[in-house]
Amino acid sequence: CIGVLDTHLVDNTDLIFLIDATASMMDDIANVKSGVVTIIEHVRLRENVRVGIAIYRDVADPGAPSFDYFQLTTNFDSVIDFVNAIHPCCGSLDWAESVYDGACLTLDTMSWRKESPKMILLIGDAPALVGPKSKNTLEDVVTKSKENGVHMNFYPIIITTEIALRDPLQAAKLEPFFVKMYPNPTAGETTIELNVADNYYWKVSDMGGNVLQTDQGFTKRIQLDLSGLPNGVYNVQVTRDGVTDTKMIVVAH
Repeated sequence: CIGVLDTHLVDNTDLIFLIDATASMMDDIANVKSGVVTIIEHVRLRENVRVGIAIYRDVADPGAPSFDYFQLTTNFDSVIDFVNAIHPCCGSLDWAESVYDGACLTLDTMSWRKESPKMILLIGDAPALVGPKSKNTLEDVVTKSKENGVHMNFYPIIITTEIALRDPLQAAKLEPFFVKMYPNPTAGETTIELNVADNYYWKVSDMGGNVLQTDQGFTKRIQLDLSGLPNGVYNVQVTRDGVTDTKMIVVAH
């Protein structure tokens, strides 16, 4: 994340960390807090940057507020105190979480400065709920982001198992293996570059989870033809040795 900020964050930016605070984050929240605090300390070097925090849980879960936030401020010490007090809890029986609802609430709730560059770094360990379980869609997030001039980046948390921690070779298999996917948006042809040649299975799904394309093979580069799909946002999932890496792609003819 620091590399992303060094590349894209400039003076006078409004920066939000949007954090998954469901129970599934219990094993990871300490590292997330440490990482976010490190980044905030790094941001102190910039001029007139404001930082805020937003957290989301499942909207349908009555066990805790589904959304909370600390408003954008230059008082970084107060932001750090809020981060350190985050306590994951609850969560529905679904693996997916209310990511889109959290993102839309963040876009609507934060007091963005009109002329400032705006960024959201979203940190979570599960994909977004879709359909009737979510009040908002990815398209809603994109629309609100454009309306507010906010750039959003999504960073999944890679969770290693005890076996992987004992076995470096197994740990390596859990690393994200997408190198890049281009062009994105695409009018049809898309290339996925992977970090190593291996046996892969891949599929393309719409945001409702309907599988539209599948294939497999031993390769280091996947060629997709999405020219037959209507304009929209799709998930591309690539699986190796039981581990799946997912990216979103926009089809725009």
